[in-house]
Amino acid sequence: MRSTLTDRIRRFARDEEGATAIEYAIIAAILAIAVIGALNSIRDELNDTFIAVGDELAANNTP
Repeated sequence: MRSTLTDRIRRFARDEEGATAIEYAIIAAILAIAVIGALNSIRDELNDTFIAVGDELAANNTP
């Protein structure tokens, strides 16, 4: 029984599968933060562009 528990602890200590999953989660979180930051920086410009396009469409669609 004792050797089985020791073997399980050793296998758990050598197992890197969980560490890899955590590393991927950290990378995904960093990428998400970067995307959100980039979108926030161009939000006003993008909003102005859509408003201008909408105004042009409305002006040119009037009979």
